[in-house]
Amino acid sequence: MLRGAAGLVVREVYEGPPLRVVYRLTGAGAALEPALAALGGWAGKHRPEEERPDGC
Repeated sequence: MLRGAAGLVVREVYEGPPLRVVYRLTGAGAALEPALAALGGWAGKHRPEEERPDGC
């Protein structure tokens, strides 16, 4: 098990055919979800009109 991204993500490697790599958030990474959702909402509201997908 390897922690990366400032302790926000855990990387686990499972040997054997096929080689598998699984990434998951730590508690600290999951705690960022509300802040990232708010930032995404703000970015969507302030996106230039020509960059918005149809229907938004």
